[in-house]
Amino acid sequence: MPINILKLTLSILIGLILTTIGFAQQNGIISGRIIDKDTKEGVPGASVYLSQTTHGAQSNADGTYSFNFKTAGDYTLVVSVVGYKTIQQKISLESGSTYSFNISITALVVQLETIVVKSSNKEWIKNFESFEKFFIGEDNFASDVVIENPEVLTFKQDPRLKRINVTAVAPLIVRNNALGYMIRIDFVSVYFNPYDKTGLYTMYTNFQDLSSPNSPKQSKAWQKTRKTAYFGSSMHFFRSLLNNTLRKDGFTYLPEGGVIEPFDDMETIVQFYPNNWAAMLSAKYSAFSLSRSPAYVGYQLRINRGKKVENPSAVTSITLQGKTPFVFINASGQVRNPADFLFNGKWSTERVSRLLPSDYDVE
Repeated sequence: MPINILKLTLSILIGLILTTIGFAQQNGIISGRIIDKDTKEGVPGASVYLSQTTHGAQSNADGTYSFNFKTAGDYTLVVSVVGYKTIQQKISLESGSTYSFNISITALVVQLETIVVKSSNKEWIKNFESFEKFFIGEDNFASDVVIENPEVLTFKQDPRLKRINVTAVAPLIVRNNALGYMIRIDFVSVYFNPYDKTGLYTMYTNFQDLSSPNSPKQSKAWQKTRKTAYFGSSMHFFRSLLNNTLRKDGFTYLPEGGVIEPFDDMETIVQFYPNNWAAMLSAKYSAFSLSRSPAYVGYQLRINRGKKVENPSAVTSITLQGKTPFVFINASGQVRNPADFLFNGKWSTERVSRLLPSDYDVE
């Protein structure tokens, strides 16, 4: 049953950004102090957060910080402040535990010049408009998403690779009025092709709920749009996969592709990981492999009597491209190494306008 998958080459590898989450739900505490490496003094106003979550805080005047977290698992702890090099540190957390991380950060010797956004800067405006379409997206949510500080962005043409490289002199602040989040984004690497809107971005993100204390109606509207963004997403799929509820939740494998199935060959897992890591990962994650590549997954597909898919835009092809024949996925639907999968089709077109934190609870 041949189908026409959307031929999009974009692989949105939020790889360095996606954190993983475990099972327990008891609150834990992360605290510590952010210190200037040279002066040994505390750094105020530094953002300290667990990437791709709603957990984080800003350092106080003396550089100290503290915040709670809910779920056990592996995370990326990020420290970001203008004028200093962004620091990221892989950490493993147990629920209900208390952790202290004192982190030294290095001041930047040379700070890139901020672009002044003027109506006369036609090249910058053209690049920014193309970047918005690539980064934010063009779906029905995109018009309600605003980049609050576009002046921090710099665009550099790369004619040889036919792409535009994007850098930021400060964290990008994105206000998603559709989903009710303010998102702080620290770029690692971003580039895109302005003609076919393909490209790649890797970044660290932290989410804050937009407040609407006097408008319960607005809060309900955000809950509704978040569910819309969630249903049919890759997060929804992987959570359904773990719960063995794919068909019930509206997902269908197409027969011309493979399926993602449990992988229980511990001997092979141990070959790729030391014994202690294999034991730890097995406790926090479930291992899966692809029966054959690619797998074609559709959400709420319409299949006619001729067994033809009438809405191919709802299909995603999944290719396993990591160094191991298996992947680890945790209970929150997060892949331990997102770069192990390449998506083409529906999921590859989902951009920041539909981005949810990894600790999002659909209930």
